[in-house]
Amino acid sequence: MNEIIQEKENEIINILNSAKGSTISVCKHIYDILHNNPDISSELLQFFLEKYETIKSNEKEIISDYMGENELNSIKEKYGDIVNSFIKKLLLDNLDQKIFYEKVWALIEGDQAFDSEKAKVFALYYFLADQRIPYFQLIDEDIGVTDDEINDVILQNFQDLQKIRFIINTPFLKDMVKTSSALLNILDSAHDKKDKLARMDDILYCIYNQSQEGKNNEE
Repeated sequence: MNEIIQEKENEIINILNSAKGSTISVCKHIYDILHNNPDISSELLQFFLEKYETIKSNEKEIISDYMGENELNSIKEKYGDIVNSFIKKLLLDNLDQKIFYEKVWALIEGDQAFDSEKAKVFALYYFLADQRIPYFQLIDEDIGVTDDEINDVILQNFQDLQKIRFIINTPFLKDMVKTSSALLNILDSAHDKKDKLARMDDILYCIYNQSQEGKNNEE
């Protein structure tokens, strides 16, 4: 079995290394491999979703378009919400990685909602595009600090929040590395873990607000 997995993983790598074509067309080739190897499909699915972003194609192998943009948008309207709601539900369960990918493949391949090959390939494509993929099981540890305590620290050091907000939004720091360095300096100057958690909370709060503003501007 290990030899078969290795062989199929190499096939996936070869596709990613050489393919020149749309992402949905790449997903069609990957889907065929998964579909034709049902005993190891979830393992191969995990391998593909974890490897995709790490490999830059040399684009030596042109692959034919599987579907055009208009058809893709039409299928997205029909099936996109199904994939989103499924991912959200699974994330709440904080599953083991192996079980997570087994459930994902069971949805793609076996759920009646995806009633055609194109629907199944789209589901694979949409999982791949999701920012919550690859999936990681997280440890829900007790940090020993309440939300109220964090809020108290934020209020006591409100200038830190103001500075974090400024760093994230100023055009003066022209690249991500400089911005990250400035934010790291604020984290490193924290007095203790509680203070560092409060500053990290500030950073996430500002980034979230910035992303929401971007969405509103697009609308």
